[in-house]
Formats: sequence, C-alpha cells, structure tokens
Amino acid sequence: MDIAGVVGLGLDLPLGFRIDGRYNFGLTEIFPDVSGLKNNVFSLSVGWSIL
Repeated sequence: MDIAGVVGLGLDLPLGFRIDGRYNFGLTEIFPDVSGLKNNVFSLSVGWSIL
C-alpha cells in the first residue's frame, strides 16, 4: 500500500489544446527493510478537446 501526494498544473491553449503536468510523490516507504525508497512519478499529457 502506498500513500501519496499530488501536485499538478494544466494549461488550456487556443483551438482546444491542453497540456498537463503532474508530480506524484510517495509518503510511505515501499519496502520496510530499505529506508528512503519511495514512489515518485512525473507525468506529462498533451490533449485536444473537440467539445
């Protein structure tokens, strides 16, 4: 089990385009016998909305 926090930013551009960036940072250690090992994920998405 992992508990994490998330921060992100999204930007709406002209013509329905969108860019999003997020950073997920783990708050709990993955393995109990290894200190300091936590999940960290950066994601970037690009999209286009037709609605």
